[in-house]
Amino acid sequence: ARKGHKFLIDAFEKFHKLLPTSILICAGDDSIEQIMILKQVVSDLQLDTAVFFLGFQKDCSDLLEACDIVAIPSQEYESFCLVAVDAFMYAKPIVATNVGALPEIIPDQVCGTLCSPEDSNAFARALFEISTDKNLYNRYSEASEARITIYNFETMLLGYLRSVKNL
Repeated sequence: ARKGHKFLIDAFEKFHKLLPTSILICAGDDSIEQIMILKQVVSDLQLDTAVFFLGFQKDCSDLLEACDIVAIPSQEYESFCLVAVDAFMYAKPIVATNVGALPEIIPDQVCGTLCSPEDSNAFARALFEISTDKNLYNRYSEASEARITIYNFETMLLGYLRSVKNL
């Protein structure tokens, strides 16, 4: 529940009505019980041919390269989001909730759109706008690619070393 999978499926249903060719691919681990609940939600919404659960993936680089948008539907206390940094590496626009540190990592209207974790309608609209507005998509993609310089290995390592020295 904390990661927002149900929220994402609700938003995706609305988005899918606007763009019926869209698909949602979920990669990540959860309990078998939770996955079964989510699959039932997908089935109840008749999205079986549009939503896919891949489970944990050791390497998501092919998925990130192939996707158009990275969705981060976190509902509570997201301290740091590696998925966002991965999205930057592949110059992908992001739609995320404005939870925890996500606004710091993903500035709203810079490399993606942030929405309230209670507003699946806004999340769906953001997915639709980025999918259908080529200029917006390109602007977010370019900003996402540029943002990786903040989070590259060398920059992060030097920042950690400075922090440790200051302690």
